[in-house]
Amino acid sequence: MTGFPDSYRVKIRSMTLIAVILLSLAGVSAAYELSIYAPMSVQRGMPLVVNGTSNLPAGISVDVVLYRSEYVTEEIARETVTLQGPKEFTVVFDTKDLTKGQYKVEVPGIQAYAYLGNSTTIRVIQIIDRTDEMTIKSPRTQEMDGTLELRGIIPALRNTGVQVQVIGPGNEVVFGPEYIATLYDGSFSKEVKIEVPGTYEVSFTDNKGYIGTFPFEVTPRYEPTTVPTTLEPRIAAVTATAHSGNDRPAYFTVTGAQGKVKISTSAGVDWVIEYPDAQGVIQKVNSKGQIDPEEVTIESGGATVYLKVYPYRFSDEGDVTVFAEGAERIGVATEVPPVFAATATPTPKSPLPVFLALLALLALGMKRALR
Repeated sequence: MTGFPDSYRVKIRSMTLIAVILLSLAGVSAAYELSIYAPMSVQRGMPLVVNGTSNLPAGISVDVVLYRSEYVTEEIARETVTLQGPKEFTVVFDTKDLTKGQYKVEVPGIQAYAYLGNSTTIRVIQIIDRTDEMTIKSPRTQEMDGTLELRGIIPALRNTGVQVQVIGPGNEVVFGPEYIATLYDGSFSKEVKIEVPGTYEVSFTDNKGYIGTFPFEVTPRYEPTTVPTTLEPRIAAVTATAHSGNDRPAYFTVTGAQGKVKISTSAGVDWVIEYPDAQGVIQKVNSKGQIDPEEVTIESGGATVYLKVYPYRFSDEGDVTVFAEGAERIGVATEVPPVFAATATPTPKSPLPVFLALLALLALGMKRALR
């Protein structure tokens, strides 16, 4: 370089130094990579597992985003991962609420690490939904009776079988995974023993893979609440019996009643009850006839209640029993109570002897003949 001026040699050195620095920086930048891996398709309901590798420095946080990617791009979920140095990382997305179609997972640009060499930060996934291949026939809500009824039909699985697994409310395996038979039309039936109410997740799988998961809600058994019936205390009745006829009524006295007293007679005869009211007016009760007992409720006011009982028909007579509810005592009066004295039936007089009647008629005839 003896033929070049000093100023030119200085420029050459400067350019060489800059080139070395740029190449060094490019080498450092190109040394960092981040790649993610995901399955090309996932059955709806199964977890979408995204694995990643990176040699970025520890402590850097990156986002892994799930998008629906068809006519428009729509963000569905986002998970943030803090890298722990040159190690693998994993992110899991739930697909239970997704519809079938095309999705993608992506790691957006990382600040200060815009260039990541041969990194792969986007993966396209197809969500497959096979739940329309089967129909659940058993109720999705069932009352707790110790069994979970599973009935359904899978037309494509005729005379073969389907694998069933039941997960209980506590995330415990209650049944399976176990194959149960399908009939000629693809129908199946199974009763699974359960011990508690709650939500049960039932998954189905065939030889092609996972079909789908269906929740069943088991409600507590309905127990009707029995309302205790409060029975009113039955008031014991005191009774008295006497012989009664139309010409010789039976009289009773009722004592010890502080309020209302219910009076009733025995049945078999059409009885009439008479009693004085608070003003002393005699009241007559006769509304039941011969089949049913006569009844009346009297306001005693704490005083003695007097009763007169006799048959409605002149030809009837017999023993009558009187019941008094709400009284302490009832007795048969040996004499006519004063309140009934004016209405007492007089003792009928004995008829004239036949011969006296004939004698009177004969005398009357002779008297007319002498005239």
